[in-house]
Amino acid sequence: MKNSIALAACRDPKFRSIFSMLYDTNRDADLFAKYDVHDIFECRILSVDPTYRGKGIARSLMERSIQEARLRGFKLFKVYFLTAKA
Repeated sequence: MKNSIALAACRDPKFRSIFSMLYDTNRDADLFAKYDVHDIFECRILSVDPTYRGKGIARSLMERSIQEARLRGFKLFKVYFLTAKA
C-alpha cells in the first residue's frame, strides 16, 4: 500500500516507470525470506553527471556504500543497475 501511494505521488513518468519495476521486483523476489534477513541495504539510484562519467566516481560511491553497509551490520546489499543511453 505504501509503495502504491509513493508511486502515485511521483510526477515524472520515467521515474514512475522505474519505481514501478523496482516495486514489482521487490515483491516477486521476497529477498527477506530467501536470505533469512530482516534488513536489506539498498542502492536504488546512483547518477553521475555525463561530464564526469568514466572517472570512477560511481565505482567509488558503490565501494563506500558497501563499506557502510558492512559497518552497520547488513548481511545483504541490493543494487538495481540501469545505464543511461549515450
